[in-house]
Amino acid sequence: MLAMDKLTVAAGHDLIRQGEPGNAFYIIEEGEFNIFIDSNRVTTFRRGGSFGEVALIREQPRAATVTALTNAICWRLERRSAPCHLSC
Repeated sequence: MLAMDKLTVAAGHDLIRQGEPGNAFYIIEEGEFNIFIDSNRVTTFRRGGSFGEVALIREQPRAATVTALTNAICWRLERRSAPCHLSC
């Protein structure tokens, strides 16, 4: 069984930062997140959006910074919780 953690994220908080190691995938339940690449905002994700999926497949630095635009709730799946066919 997969285990996901529910997170409450304050507006202005960087949930992930470009260049840092990644180990989790996120699904947005509520709120909005701005996505930045090289300090340039490229899009905004809202309820139902997701990010960080590459972290479940391979170990590589984060490709973007994800910052909460509003107070938000999201769900996190860490690599250690992912099934072997995704993380092996």
